[in-house]
Amino acid sequence: MMDDTTHSRLVHALTEWDIRQSKTKHYNRWALGQYFQALDNVKEAMAQGANLADALMEGFNGALLRYLAKKVGLNVEYSKYQ
Repeated sequence: MMDDTTHSRLVHALTEWDIRQSKTKHYNRWALGQYFQALDNVKEAMAQGANLADALMEGFNGALLRYLAKKVGLNVEYSKYQ
């Protein structure tokens, strides 16, 4: 189960990420809602017994995954072909 501190850090990180993305040319204005849905999926996976790193890898990928992992103090190794 995800603790409140980790959840808050991830919500804050996702909001920061969206703000940074809003300054790019191809910004998706609906992305933040999608990020929060993915975070709900991460929380659900953790409630079913997954650890945080595995749950994050199921919900996110690429640069956003690395960014979130860094914000919660994880070093996530993954294949770029996943």
